[in-house]
Amino acid sequence: MKRSIIAKTLTIAAVTALTLSIAPAATAAGRGCSNATLQGTFAFNGTGFIVSPAAVAGPFADVNTLTFDENGAATGTGIVSQNGNIVPVTETGTYQVNPDCTGTYTVLLSSPRFHRSLLLRDRC
Repeated sequence: MKRSIIAKTLTIAAVTALTLSIAPAATAAGRGCSNATLQGTFAFNGTGFIVSPAAVAGPFADVNTLTFDENGAATGTGIVSQNGNIVPVTETGTYQVNPDCTGTYTVLLSSPRFHRSLLLRDRC
């Protein structure tokens, strides 16, 4: 009896997750995307190396939140580790979402001062 209830619960959860993941893509495909499609706050992290200029070159890692306002402006806050120096940062910038639901965003970090530009490859 317990196995039957567990199996039914897992099946319902799987079908619900699948339905919720397909619905936004179907909606976006039907009407296209715009800056208004991307709104809200997202969290992310990154690691890598800064190669230039030599004064700031070295390992880099960050954890941030970024808020998209649906009008093309992005703001955020986070923590950056650059060469082992950990500092809080703010980010301000712009983004552009294309009709095919890809896009780009560019932000300027407060400290260390540099631009972050990324391609939005996932569908909104």
